[in-house]
Amino acid sequence: MDAPDMNVGKAADSVLAEYSALRAELLHKLGAQSTIINLNLTAIAGIAGIVITQKADIRLLLLLPMISGALGLLAHDAARDVTTIAHYIRDQLAPLVAQYVGDQRLFQYEAHLLEDRRLLRKLLPSVVTGLVFPGISLGCLYLVWPYLQTPLDWTAWGLGMVLLVLNATAWLTLWQRRI
Repeated sequence: MDAPDMNVGKAADSVLAEYSALRAELLHKLGAQSTIINLNLTAIAGIAGIVITQKADIRLLLLLPMISGALGLLAHDAARDVTTIAHYIRDQLAPLVAQYVGDQRLFQYEAHLLEDRRLLRKLLPSVVTGLVFPGISLGCLYLVWPYLQTPLDWTAWGLGMVLLVLNATAWLTLWQRRI
């Protein structure tokens, strides 16, 4: 093996090591996103359950837009990172590996997913996420509106509305980027 072959081999090894590290980071981000969604669902079930079964003050639902809003922004950050990593692997690393190895068929999974243009495949996760984060917030803000009394109630409602708008904007932007 001559010097250029060894450099190509080392370069290919470096690219594959970067790919492995990025895939591990991708799995970490997906796990974090799943945990955030589970925390949000737990908060929704807990607070809504207290309000419904124990006849608690309906204004307690004002907590959900704040919790869902904050968690939704964290989940959006993880989803954006996942999309960025996937695009980097597809656009940067895959061509390098194909060049070094001499086979264009490597790393085709991301390209295969992006070529899958079925709307349902792309729309379903966004609809579910939209229901879990902005949808719940909107529902709670709507239900609580007639019961707002104090300046603190209105402040909490306003904060929930701001977080709802931020969440909806963030998720719509990410969804458009994925399409």
